Amino acid sequence: MGRRTKVEKRKILEAINGSLGVLEAIQKKLGVDRKTFYHYRQRFPEVQQALEDERERGIDFAEYQLYKLIKEGDYRAIVFFLERKGASRGWVPQTNIALKQDTTIRPVIVFEDTRKEGADEIGE
Repeated sequence: MGRRTKVEKRKILEAINGSLGVLEAIQKKLGVDRKTFYHYRQRFPEVQQALEDERERGIDFAEYQLYKLIKEGDYRAIVFFLERKGASRGWVPQTNIALKQDTTIRPVIVFEDTRKEGADEIGE
């Protein structure tokens, strides 16, 4: 049987701080596996709340980094932002399909049966 190590709630909260909510980073700081960390989350509501708060801080941080890139004129950051936030103005991701010259495209025609149920002939 493996050796069990108890970790104080305070140490768990300290490990969460600054992790951006990345579980792997938290687990490494604590020296525990994923299953053990999930147990801490279930056992201590404060741990779950701290993790959610830290994940929000992580999103805030990433948004701020994106904001800085946009201000610097980074084309990819600008397009990324517009494709996600500017859909109402026509900024939607494009899908490009490249076909070889010898590619044959056969149209698919689908007919919908509009007859009334029970009608055997056209016009009934």
